[in-house]
Formats: sequence, C-alpha cells, structure tokens
Amino acid sequence: MAKRPAAAPGPYDASQFMKFCIKFDKFYATQEEYDSHFARWKERSKYVEEYNRGLAPGEAKLVLNAQADLSDEEVAELA
Repeated sequence: MAKRPAAAPGPYDASQFMKFCIKFDKFYATQEEYDSHFARWKERSKYVEEYNRGLAPGEAKLVLNAQADLSDEEVAELA
C-alpha cells in the first residue's frame, strides 16, 4: 500500500511555531505549557493574517511580537 505524501507545512503548523520560539528565545517546561502557548500563538497568527488581508494597500499591518503566545495574565505580569 502506498503512503500518502506528508502534508506541506502550513502557516500555523508546529514548524512555524518553532521558528517563532527560536526567534524570541522561548522555552516551555512541560508539554502542557507548550501546547497552550502553541494554541494561543495559532489563534493570534490567524487573527493577524485575517486582519491584514482586509487592509488597503499602504495601511499599517499587524505583526506578531514576542508576546504572541502569552496569556493575558502573563502579559499583565510583564507590566
């Protein structure tokens, strides 16, 4: 039986999240922590992409920053 080819990486896959983690020097202590940060990052990545898609040429775009994977509580602790 032939194997299906692996799906091409998408914009919100684990390899893209790993690039984000490397760029911003992110480490997670547990799989649960990794999973929750990955889920949050995916949600925000999709929001940024959808928002930017609706912009007219020349309008300022949103970008992800080092806080893109943090919960509201974690962001509040940074202040």
